Amino acid sequence: MMLPSIGVLLVAWLAFAPAIVAPSDDERTIEGVTLAWSAPPGCPAAGDVLDRIAGLLGARQPGAPFVQLTATVTSVDGAYALQMRTETASGTSTHTLGSPDCEALADGAALVAAVAADPLAVDRSFDAAPIEPPSVPPDEVVVTRSPPLTDPPRPRGRLRLARFALRADGLLEYGMLPRPAFGPVVTVGLIGPLWRVEVGAVVLTPRVHFTDATRTVGAAFGSWGVRVRGCGVPVVAIVEFPLCAG
Repeated sequence: MMLPSIGVLLVAWLAFAPAIVAPSDDERTIEGVTLAWSAPPGCPAAGDVLDRIAGLLGARQPGAPFVQLTATVTSVDGAYALQMRTETASGTSTHTLGSPDCEALADGAALVAAVAADPLAVDRSFDAAPIEPPSVPPDEVVVTRSPPLTDPPRPRGRLRLARFALRADGLLEYGMLPRPAFGPVVTVGLIGPLWRVEVGAVVLTPRVHFTDATRTVGAAFGSWGVRVRGCGVPVVAIVEFPLCAG
């Protein structure tokens, strides 16, 4: 009489008990690397992890060391935990990783196994991997047309400001003094757009003149003066024609 009751209870418990998902076990091998992978549904399979290991190692050299990796992934409260045990000829090591993404744990397990198998091969695979340059949006050129000019630009006229000028000349004189004389001429001027005013000082250095044959009686003759003149300066293109009186 007790057996039917126990059977009914067992069926009811199986119907209403919470579902228990056990990780799936799988073991795969590539040259020199054996992977025992256990992960819940939704995680990468052992073949996927082994492909990642092969991609990190590339073409291995003959006689590469043997590696045994045992990895178990468990799911706790929406997160994943990875327990790894790596066996090589040099010893055994364990690693624990946690992540909300099971793909990241698969990448971590592949990297640990590849480094344990051949770290130089992993380094060569990283160096050989092409680096894609970041995409840069094309430059945008915005062309804005200026409104047409209603009035043409006015031509630039001559400079309306007066300018000061200083000039030094030389004067050679003959006939006014008993002997030819030479002297400097210093001129200060004020120059306008179409006119010019100048004031100059003329100095003839003294010359000695004797009146007897013995050269004992004579005199020194010199001269100085001030010269003032004004000029009108008509301009044709860039050529000036100063017309002066003084």
